[in-house]
Amino acid sequence: MTETTTYAGLLTAVSALKQRAEEVQLQLDLRDWTVTNAKNYSQDSDLPRFVEDRKAYESARKGQITSELADLVTFFEPFSKFPEPATFKGLADQLRPALQELVVGPGGHADFVAMGNIAPNADFDMFTSIDGLIPSWAGIAAQTFKTSFAPKIPAVVWNEFSAVEGLRGPLLGAEELWDNARKDVCKLVDATRAAVEKAAPAVSGGPSASSVLFLISSLIGVAALPFTAGASAGVVAAGFTVATAASAVVASSAAVAEGVTVTISGEKPLDLIAALRRETNSLNTTIWAKEWDLQKSLTDLTDQLGGMVEYRGPKQIPDEDFGPTYDAKLHDSFTMPRPALADTTKDNATDRDHGGRPL
Repeated sequence: MTETTTYAGLLTAVSALKQRAEEVQLQLDLRDWTVTNAKNYSQDSDLPRFVEDRKAYESARKGQITSELADLVTFFEPFSKFPEPATFKGLADQLRPALQELVVGPGGHADFVAMGNIAPNADFDMFTSIDGLIPSWAGIAAQTFKTSFAPKIPAVVWNEFSAVEGLRGPLLGAEELWDNARKDVCKLVDATRAAVEKAAPAVSGGPSASSVLFLISSLIGVAALPFTAGASAGVVAAGFTVATAASAVVASSAAVAEGVTVTISGEKPLDLIAALRRETNSLNTTIWAKEWDLQKSLTDLTDQLGGMVEYRGPKQIPDEDFGPTYDAKLHDSFTMPRPALADTTKDNATDRDHGGRPL
């Protein structure tokens, strides 16, 4: 049974792979040298010279192979220091209490990121019957509170709920990113080791092996951004409610694809190690692209919470031609208006612009 590399043992596995690749490469090269040069030692008397020349070639070639693979462990060191996936899950879990404080309505709200449901916060129940609680209150402040302030509370709270989801989604996306990245880099090492063993003289079969990677073919469930970059601010802020598409706010675990088969192939171990380097660099590029998606989603969230909306396509990298612009309606959809009562003092509490007088 082939041993599987664990992430904790990645550098140890790479070091063992390096040693084995050196051994097999040297065996194959000595075999090829012997076949190629046999005609030069056709007489029995040539045996001592053959042995001497073969040893000289072996010594020189061994040094060359060792030199070519000398940096292999160093090459993998950055890949052995990926962030701990559970850290991001822990941070996402810490935001759940905030969600529980931001739920208005009898049915609660769907937790799109974790595919669950958040129960309603009973503290908001009174706002559905605000007129009944203060029927005798009159004045400009009272009218403004009843018509403009209280009705806006559920929508603003829902938008703030969505904003917290917008923080949790990238965190869970990062958990998946680094979990899959760890698995994939180990799978590449395992595939290369298997290919090196197949290349060894005593083993039949071609020197190649395949591995199915998670990360390269999957779309990290970044998302959780309930805000669509480039959307019309009028649409986003319509009714003071952010346009949330359930299909765009998916749990990261639901977005994992079946994976893609990557083949490590080559004639000899040095070719296989070169293929390993290429595939690992490709994996690194994919990780960078996923990190960019996560970063962009958080940047968009930050901008839009501040009322800034950027008119660009979802795959378009921001540049000077697509700078964000301020939209007051978008900003207001996350904030409550300043009530007239905020400026109330003992001297103006009963005038018509503040507390007013009982009817």
